[in-house]
Amino acid sequence: MTIILLFLSVLPVYLLGNYINKNDFDKEPKKLLFKLFILGFASALLTIVISDILHSIFPLLASKPDVLDPIKLIPYTFLGIALVEELSKWIFVYGYTYKRSEFNHAYDAIVYAVFVSLGFACIENILYIFSTLDLQTAITRGLLAVPGHTCDGILMGYFLALAKISEKNNNIKLARKNKILSIIVPMLAHGLYDYLLYASPYISAFSYVFFVFVFYLFSKGLEIVGRMKKLNINLSPTAFANNAIYMKSENRLIKEANTYKSHYCLVCGKKIINDFCEHCGKSCEQ
Repeated sequence: MTIILLFLSVLPVYLLGNYINKNDFDKEPKKLLFKLFILGFASALLTIVISDILHSIFPLLASKPDVLDPIKLIPYTFLGIALVEELSKWIFVYGYTYKRSEFNHAYDAIVYAVFVSLGFACIENILYIFSTLDLQTAITRGLLAVPGHTCDGILMGYFLALAKISEKNNNIKLARKNKILSIIVPMLAHGLYDYLLYASPYISAFSYVFFVFVFYLFSKGLEIVGRMKKLNINLSPTAFANNAIYMKSENRLIKEANTYKSHYCLVCGKKIINDFCEHCGKSCEQ
């Protein structure tokens, strides 16, 4: 039974990590991915430290209300859990990867954030499952909690990618905004997930809202992965030398990236003719 539970704890982490990495056009070094995964463990420890400090200052955030109070549940789930966990992940994602030379494509930010998130989810999953020794808990967390952490990582990585693009265009104000959003957006997604989950046993209608939200969150995560893979925005200095991508919104990003793609190869950054790069041999058709 122990072996089965351990297998179920790790399997969804492996499958989701493999999926995210498989969609990376320019694969990251395996050593880097392993380090990021281990840093996910470290982020879990940091979460405990920050939580203890925060809870000593704000007891309201220390534990879930014994009797459901929809108002008191908000600071507990959004601040006491979601903000602390996502901030802990972000510190390692940003601190360890944002300035690295390997960060040369926008999609890389999603890979980095997801692998740290999966490291966090893995250790959390093992602790939860072995504290209950319950097969149903293992299956439920594999289908919901681990993909939830993955989607939070996708959102974090997406906005860090936008921040990097903004910096490449010397728009420091927009870069700063996107860095803040790389914490706030996954925090809100994580907080709403936990809020609906905790409130569902007391307010039956929230159960339906929870599954609708989960479906939307997972769909959005897949959409972002697919879009960023398709755009394959090259962040190398050569690629940005002659045609900057100035992004004010998602639609503008897509429009400008597609315009960029029609003139420059997103793989090597060289100028292309007739949707074909003569330098690296890659097709650049839309």
